Amino acid sequence: NISFARARVADRNGAGIRAEGRNLTVQSSRFVNNETGLLDGGQPGSTLRIVDCTFTANGVRNVAAPSPALSVGAVAILRVERSHFEDSGGGAHILSAAGRTELIGNRIEDGTTGVRDALVVLANAGALVMQDNTLRRGPNDARFNAAVRADGGAGELAFRRNTLINASARPAALLLDWSNGDARFTGNVLERGDVERSTEGRWRHQAIGAARSLCGQARHLAGSGLRAVRDMLR
Repeated sequence: NISFARARVADRNGAGIRAEGRNLTVQSSRFVNNETGLLDGGQPGSTLRIVDCTFTANGVRNVAAPSPALSVGAVAILRVERSHFEDSGGGAHILSAAGRTELIGNRIEDGTTGVRDALVVLANAGALVMQDNTLRRGPNDARFNAAVRADGGAGELAFRRNTLINASARPAALLLDWSNGDARFTGNVLERGDVERSTEGRWRHQAIGAARSLCGQARHLAGSGLRAVRDMLR
């Protein structure tokens, strides 16, 4: 029963809760108009539980990397139950790099502005269980008209009895799958023309990722070679 509202800092990374410890549970609380509602840095082995909470109008849009309402690093488990995400205007409602993400019985919906990415983004495509959620994509200019985007990794992705409401003027996907995982779908409800799984843009995305990795390795090798030459000349 705590409200976290209007968290602001100079670098636009303010958070209602900035979780730096382990094993946090947040229950029956409200996050309103923060630059990020809850930001978890990702303690290994930690569990973050969010139960019966509301996230309203969180996130920053007009920055290089738009911020989400809920941002979670490489914890072991993220579990969000019976919570409501609405009117966020950042990158996504939920951005998770958890080893396992469980979203159960939530309502996650765009407002008029909408988020720039999918409603839920798995940054490293750990395991995902999405069950009994209502997901609404609004009439906005999102980069990807999808409820969930899974990026990299090879975790199991399970979608059970979710409802996708598409208020946009173009087809939507329940899952935009850029991962190497195994996606399974059971009893989901979609509107006509929408699909459970799309891989659109996957190969382009993976090619860009590989190119960036090679560039990084090249810069590292070049730097190592330059240091070796300098050492020889000393």
